[in-house]
Amino acid sequence: MRTYSVFEPPVLPGTLEDDAQSLVFVRHGWSLAALVFPLIWMAVRRLWWVLLAYVIIIAAIQVLSFAVPTVVTGGLSMALAIIIMLEAGQLRLESMAVKGYREIAVLEARTQRDAEQKFFAEWLAERNAIAASQEERAHVLRPTSATPPALPGLPS
Repeated sequence: MRTYSVFEPPVLPGTLEDDAQSLVFVRHGWSLAALVFPLIWMAVRRLWWVLLAYVIIIAAIQVLSFAVPTVVTGGLSMALAIIIMLEAGQLRLESMAVKGYREIAVLEARTQRDAEQKFFAEWLAERNAIAASQEERAHVLRPTSATPPALPGLPS
């Protein structure tokens, strides 16, 4: 089982369908794609600050390669790639928080599709319950006649 976090943007679009489309599911844990294609992975995930830091560190390792043996710089590059792979999920979670997204759920599922189905079943039931209670409250507060009742002792 994998763990997923569900994030909602700082401002929801408003309609139920648009709200659902704006939610982001982030899988916790490592990512093989982050190891094999780190630059592309970071760009696709819009981790711009992480990408910038990665490029600076790789450039520093390349500059360092003039002073130390290739084995050392190769080891540093491999260590950086492994760290990025292992921390991929956490990097995405932190990035969502920095962008103002709010974590609204954490759940376990085999695949992201299962996580989405599990989440939306509960989310829609909760949204429908809230809408029903607001409709009930509005019905109770709605006046039954257009004219207010006359108060005793006052001329109408």
